[in-house]
Amino acid sequence: MKHVLHTAQAAAGKAAPRIDIGRILHPRSVAVLGASDSIDKFGGRIMHFLIRHGFAGDIYPINPRRKEIAGRPAFERIAAVPAPPDVAILAVPTGHLVQSVEEAAEAGVGCAVIIATGFAEAGEDGEQRQASLVRIASESGMRIVGPNCMGLIVPHHRMALCSSVVLNTDTLGDGSISLVSQSGALMVSIFDRAKTDGIGLRYGISLGNQSDLEICDFLEYLADEPETAAICLYIEGLMNGARFRAAAARCRASGKPLLAVKTGRTEAGVAAVRSHTASLAGSFEAFAAVCREEGVVLATDPDDMVRAAHFLVQHPGPRPPGIAVISGSGGGTGIASDRLTELGMPLAALSPTTSAALEKMLLAPQACNPVDLGGRR
Repeated sequence: MKHVLHTAQAAAGKAAPRIDIGRILHPRSVAVLGASDSIDKFGGRIMHFLIRHGFAGDIYPINPRRKEIAGRPAFERIAAVPAPPDVAILAVPTGHLVQSVEEAAEAGVGCAVIIATGFAEAGEDGEQRQASLVRIASESGMRIVGPNCMGLIVPHHRMALCSSVVLNTDTLGDGSISLVSQSGALMVSIFDRAKTDGIGLRYGISLGNQSDLEICDFLEYLADEPETAAICLYIEGLMNGARFRAAAARCRASGKPLLAVKTGRTEAGVAAVRSHTASLAGSFEAFAAVCREEGVVLATDPDDMVRAAHFLVQHPGPRPPGIAVISGSGGGTGIASDRLTELGMPLAALSPTTSAALEKMLLAPQACNPVDLGGRR
């Protein structure tokens, strides 16, 4: 069954897409299949967030039982929409999903965003359903994000194409750091915590099972987009290691920081990603080696990854080697110095000018690196 699925994915790569990544992230029109007035439902929240955050494009609610939703005319079927939408998000039950995707493709939809679960991550029946999605993408040229994802958040385009309650806020924020995540729930939680930290994200992109569009499709786009200053990735499995290496090299050549959290470092992590997005984690050692060679910053915590990206964006340019440790505790400086040295991160030597300035308020032994403020904070 894995062979059938992967063969279908390879075939999908040969299809000529109707729509490019830039238009998927900046659609002129969006259809919501399963739209509702109730914010207790996925389709209702998606409609609510699109309107609340001011999406300026056309919004087409699709619901066969309603004539109007959120003050907009509702359509019985996607085929009844006046013009083919750039993107359709499907908030429909898994059992109706494949038929709905077929109808979207026949209607000329550019990209289908599928938030439903129950595909390759759910066993043999799910693999068959996912293979059907890939076949549709291959035959029609319609692109697919997902399934098993949370959708797309694009603050500068005022687009919250996602059902997460974290979007029930007055503003989406904005910034120059772009986030691509296989995990949808993790994507929205990172987005929310970054906003709390005062860090705006340019994109929040969740990909789930990567049945068609995958991490590298978006990474390549972001590597070339001038407004993206740094890229953060949450990776469970890569579809094409050589393609990832080439995209990472492109980021490095453009001076654009690329940071990643990769699960599957242990046997337990490998098992977890298989059950989550049906990903094959591969060799972490091989992945880490590629990251070292291409300058990718590997992190173990998603929030730390975003904070590090923010620091690199705020303080660009070459940096002298070495780290300075400053603490109000002599014990703290000692612990920090040991931990940094054990990680292969040497302490910097302070310049005579810096040491002389510190000696005006500290004893000479305290005015070197590490700097012990001794309570003078």
